[in-house]
Formats: sequence, structure tokens, C-alpha cells
Amino acid sequence: SYAGDRLAVLQYLGPLYARTGRPDSAIVAYERYLSATTLGRLNFDAVLLPGVLQRVAGLHEAAGHLTEAAAYYDRFADLWSAADPELRPQADEARRRAEALRSRGVGASGG
Repeated sequence: SYAGDRLAVLQYLGPLYARTGRPDSAIVAYERYLSATTLGRLNFDAVLLPGVLQRVAGLHEAAGHLTEAAAYYDRFADLWSAADPELRPQADEARRRAEALRSRGVGASGG
């Protein structure tokens, strides 16, 4: 399906843009993936969603978009809050990063 093909392409565009020094384009590609509303997401999300959330959070953080970065770190932490014990430290770290970004962003525009 077209929607599934689009998702397949978006999963490669984000990392490609990031590796080629185009972080703004990477953010757009990741956010398009995250905003896609199709059943095809079920197949992709099982494998890709945690990594996409972490990568887009990191890109926003690097760009100084503290509010957006914190929101994506929170989404990752929420997603993995009930993960297997060996994965929970990553969720805990994402939550700490989100809190730190919110603290830094007090009084800032955040994006």
C-alpha cells in the first residue's frame, strides 16, 4: 500500500538526513513517520518506534528545541515504562533527560 511504502521510505530518510548533516530535514522525516495514521504503523512501530523517538528527541535537543526534545523523551519513557527490567534503565534515563531539559527550558522559548 502507498501508506506502508511511505512509512518504509520515512524510516530511512531520517537517519540519512541526520548522517548527511541535515538535522532539520531528519526531524521532519521522523515527525512525519510519527504523525502517520495508518494500520501499517503497527508493523513498523514494533521495531522502529523506540529508536525514532530517541533520535528525534536527540535532534531537537541538539537544535536547542528543549520543549520538543523533552516531549519526545517522555514519549519514549512512557512507551518503555513497563519494559523488561534490562530495558527500564533506558526509560529512566529518558525521563531524567526530559526533566533536565524542562529545568533548562524554564523561561526559554523551547523551540
